[in-house]
Amino acid sequence: MNNDNTPNLTPQDQEIDLLAMFLNACKAIGRGIAAAVKGLGIALAACFNFGIRYFFWLLGGVVSGLLIIILGGRFSEKEYVTGEAMLNCPGTPLQDIETEINKLNQVVLAKNATALASENMLDIEPALAQNLKSLTFGFGMDIDNDTAFDFVEYNKAKAKNIYTEKTLKGGSNGDRIVKEPVQQKVPGIFFLKMDSEVAGLQDFYTLGHAVCDYLNRLPQLQRQLELQRREWETRITELEAQKALLDTLLRIEYFENSRLKAASFAQGGDKLVLSDYKRNGSPIDYKDIMALVEEQAQLETLLAKTQQVVTIQSDFVPVPASMRTKKIWLGLIWMGFFIVAALIYDNRKPLGTYIRQQRQK
Repeated sequence: MNNDNTPNLTPQDQEIDLLAMFLNACKAIGRGIAAAVKGLGIALAACFNFGIRYFFWLLGGVVSGLLIIILGGRFSEKEYVTGEAMLNCPGTPLQDIETEINKLNQVVLAKNATALASENMLDIEPALAQNLKSLTFGFGMDIDNDTAFDFVEYNKAKAKNIYTEKTLKGGSNGDRIVKEPVQQKVPGIFFLKMDSEVAGLQDFYTLGHAVCDYLNRLPQLQRQLELQRREWETRITELEAQKALLDTLLRIEYFENSRLKAASFAQGGDKLVLSDYKRNGSPIDYKDIMALVEEQAQLETLLAKTQQVVTIQSDFVPVPASMRTKKIWLGLIWMGFFIVAALIYDNRKPLGTYIRQQRQK
């Protein structure tokens, strides 16, 4: 059904003039920008006039606010001390110690001073425990393959063993690929970085040694150390037996060859076949015994030094830093109070009239 009230529009009337719409939109945006700029100018002029009229009021507010910030910061001055120590742990895997330090750091970051100071953890006063801010585990990295650390890496993602592969020409035996270390972790060495907020360096050392004592008391780390010590002791017993066996073989070889030489000289022979005792198909001499003696001495040194899970090889090196908490919010509140007071004074007559009208109702 057709609607008779609908006007008949020609196709030209139904077309939309996009250019006109765009121009009208631009004009509307221009009027809005002009109004905004005009309003901003009026507001800035009003603020400027307000500042001129109450210049001394505002100056007093700014000066007193700055004094509050400075004095408040001075009264809230705190001493922050950060430092790192190099620790030795040849009998315990580094990943196990890293795990325990990360667990302890979670308690530190949770700011649970009571749990941190308990006998099961640091065993210190809660007031001192709450001054510990963070603990970070660091790897000693070697870049020249001399088993000594060259730098410390606290970023676990960057602390990786990196090798380069080289192909050695083997001729008829074929080529051989050899891996050469470019960067590797130093075994048995790690670093502990500690951030704290303490009143003096003695408290800083107390915190650091409490963390080390905590690691030495952990049962799981003590078990790891005990297993490693037993392995070293077993190896020392094996070395003693190997030295005794080699020494016996060399003595037998010496006396047997001496007998053969004497018999050969007595018979006037010019040919002599000496005895040659071997171990695993290779001749033996006193250099083999000396190598075993050197290995045994190294293991005995490790046993003597590794009485605890970790030992401090280089004590904490503190770096003090003074920091003041600036009371900026107090200064802003104080300056805001002066501005509000000036506005009330500037509009005291309208406010007085309004208050009287409200009382009359």
